[in-house]
Amino acid sequence: MPLARDRHKRLYGLHSWSGILFAWFLFVVCWSGTAAVFVEDIVTFEDPTLRHSVPADATPDIDADLRAAHAELSALGRIDYLIVDFPRDRMPFYWIRGGAVVEGEGLREIERKFHPGTGAPLPVRGDGAAHWILEFHTDLMLPNPLGRTLVGLAGIVLGLAAITGLFIHGKLIREFFTLRLMRSQRLKWQDSHKLLGVITLPFSAMIAFTGAYLGIIAILAPIIAVIAFKGDTDALVEAVVGAPLEPVGQQVAMISLSDIQAMRVPGLEDGPYRVIANHYGDAAARFDVLFFETEDLATTQIHPVGGATGAPVDAPRLTDPGPANRIVNALSPLHFGTYGGMALKWIYGVLGLGLCIMTALGTMLWIERRRYGSEGTKSDRFYEALSRMNIGICLGFPAATIGLLGFDALYAGAEAARTVWTGTAYFGLVLLTVLFALLHTDGYAAVRRGLWGLAGLAVISVTANLAVHGWPSGRGDVQSVMACLIGLAALTALSARWLPQGRPTIRKRVRRVATDETGGPSPAF
Repeated sequence: MPLARDRHKRLYGLHSWSGILFAWFLFVVCWSGTAAVFVEDIVTFEDPTLRHSVPADATPDIDADLRAAHAELSALGRIDYLIVDFPRDRMPFYWIRGGAVVEGEGLREIERKFHPGTGAPLPVRGDGAAHWILEFHTDLMLPNPLGRTLVGLAGIVLGLAAITGLFIHGKLIREFFTLRLMRSQRLKWQDSHKLLGVITLPFSAMIAFTGAYLGIIAILAPIIAVIAFKGDTDALVEAVVGAPLEPVGQQVAMISLSDIQAMRVPGLEDGPYRVIANHYGDAAARFDVLFFETEDLATTQIHPVGGATGAPVDAPRLTDPGPANRIVNALSPLHFGTYGGMALKWIYGVLGLGLCIMTALGTMLWIERRRYGSEGTKSDRFYEALSRMNIGICLGFPAATIGLLGFDALYAGAEAARTVWTGTAYFGLVLLTVLFALLHTDGYAAVRRGLWGLAGLAVISVTANLAVHGWPSGRGDVQSVMACLIGLAALTALSARWLPQGRPTIRKRVRRVATDETGGPSPAF
């Protein structure tokens, strides 16, 4: 028994410290990931020019636009990539984008969008809320691979917290049905934290594993190259994907995009959604044509064809649909929930929100136990400041994301500066919320007022979008975003009504405290 008790206490300590040391960062990553699940819908929500249906038989000629994009990139420097996306329900436009490596400047990118029926150019729009939400989750808006690696580390921390939480709460079935709503506020927090931990455990484990892989893969390649290929990263890439395609220097006409769009693969209902042009215009050009899977979690099939002939060519190793590649290719759609429809996104959204609430509750419990229990080794002033900062962060980033959707609709500046102003608005809302929390002496009142603020922001964002862009008739994706915002407004308003007006009378910190069922000290309040 003493050995088991010691092991339990060590696991409890590991769970507690692994959570609190990275709690704010973990909360930010989880919250941004929850919002990123709906990023394709947010694209249409924020851009009214995309709220149209895709014609069933229209295939406008945009080959001239592709050739113009290729010529523009060639004039800049060495072409790094050239991609064309075909219209589909979620992204109803032709999308040409590419990048060229400019000497002394690095990668410079271009993009063009065209109407699916007429082929007319769509208005150029800067990257707004959707771009910010996705990029902030995947890279924290930091240079690659730094940002993505940090996000991957958040996945490792989440996995560690999930595993240790599973072991310290051995009575999962009993705890699943334990929610003492009529007891003290501390017990409500504690039971809610455990209940959400049980409900979200499989989801948390999956998100942790896939997120860790997608994040740390950026630093694995150099490490493997050093170990296995004596630092030669190019040799590693060739070993994985095969020898790079080399141009022959002979310019020839390419097959048309309409011919590629008409391609069909046995067993797949839809045509291709993307083509990646390698060495466009060269006799050795290869087009990697991508199709959505209909049954498998690995959502993409790649069928390479000759750029000049359209005939199938030998596939690179990564296009081989073997078991290993299918597993690796499944990780990204599994992480972002893109392998299903809107119902799956809502499930991911609810579970992600539960994970965020669980993280926030765990942090609150940690601070309260040290501020009013005997575990604290710092001054009351320190824990008070920590509590206020925790409230500011856990309210600030949701406020920034929700407010960003309204800001995007109201933005009237230059499109080239939209991303800069989007980031300014985002961090401005975070800082304002943190300042709001720091100025409150009563944490209960701060949370209550902050939740009312979140509800108000959600309503304002929906109202602003409707006022500027009008009602999205027939657009289920836009209506889904609006439903999410209204649902968040209702949830936060109900939570605000449920919370006490202010903090109840608290006894002074005691030297000895009881032990709760987790084996950890129970806060005295």
